[in-house]
Amino acid sequence: MKKFLLIGLALVSVVALAETRMIATGDLVPDMNLWNLAKQPVSLSSLRGQPVVLNFWASWCGPCRREMPELDRLQGLFGDKVKIIGVNVGELRGTFENVLTQNPVKYDIWYESRSATPKHSSTTNLISELQGTPGNGYFIPFTLMVKSDGTVYQVLEGFDPASKDLELATQALIDLK
Repeated sequence: MKKFLLIGLALVSVVALAETRMIATGDLVPDMNLWNLAKQPVSLSSLRGQPVVLNFWASWCGPCRREMPELDRLQGLFGDKVKIIGVNVGELRGTFENVLTQNPVKYDIWYESRSATPKHSSTTNLISELQGTPGNGYFIPFTLMVKSDGTVYQVLEGFDPASKDLELATQALIDLK
């Protein structure tokens, strides 16, 4: 009896893990309906047909703020060959605008227009689901290299200013065309 109980628990654990795994290469990125800084609605699905660097960030995140100049440099370097988008996670526009005033960027910034608390925001829920940790928090910066068909080419976690990973991954994404 104990043997069957252990096997049953193991199967439930495997199923639970399978349902909460991190987004991976080849997975379709779920659509996002957010707002740009011009206060216009935007969606990820509208960008199909072009490669996208989708970077999740927040103003309270030091590594995120340090990564912004590198993302800005890459947008300038690669121009219209790739669309770089910074998706703010769980903050109201007034909260993160000060960071953008101090560190202006040329790439698009998307956010959600809502009055929910950060813990219950759609971007907070989305990123925790993408990372396979629904309801258990998330980590940022978190970057998805999205192919023109809307599937993940590569996932980058964190930011190391001494690394060329972000630039190399962006170039590889562009070269897939």
